[in-house]
Amino acid sequence: MKNILALIILALAFVSCTEEKRNVTEDNKLSFEKNYYHQAIDTSLMDMKTIYLPAYPVIHHRYVNTYGLTVTISLRNTSLKDTLFVTKGDYYNTLGDKISNNIDKPIFLRPLETVEIVVAETDNTGGTGANFIFDYYSQSKSTPLFQAVMISTAGQQGISFVTEGVVISE
Repeated sequence: MKNILALIILALAFVSCTEEKRNVTEDNKLSFEKNYYHQAIDTSLMDMKTIYLPAYPVIHHRYVNTYGLTVTISLRNTSLKDTLFVTKGDYYNTLGDKISNNIDKPIFLRPLETVEIVVAETDNTGGTGANFIFDYYSQSKSTPLFQAVMISTAGQQGISFVTEGVVISE
């Protein structure tokens, strides 16, 4: 009986270890594609704001070592009735050099919708002082919520924290 139980546990462990891993980047690309806005946006009746969002894909550990974190950027439309249009999503490194443009076409977020951008734990190009700049247009008086969630685990140790974007121009 003990041998059968051990075989079942071993089989379950093997199946769980061989599950297909999700490619987060591909999932995000597909998520963004459904949100691309393909028509011209009439911004004359909308307010444009720029958001600065700090991110920490790398942090210092024990003074001399660095530790990589997965960064999930969450763009949340907090309006109950208005659409949010995000037209820029630039990623910068510690030195202020632009690394990438994460939004190549305007995307829209329906009321209460969220989209995400993920920076892999192995991507250290942003360094310890990485940041994002987002431009968005909206008719809503509610302020969207742009956050960065940083997380990493190793063995039984884990670290996670959140930063929030701030408006730097209106």
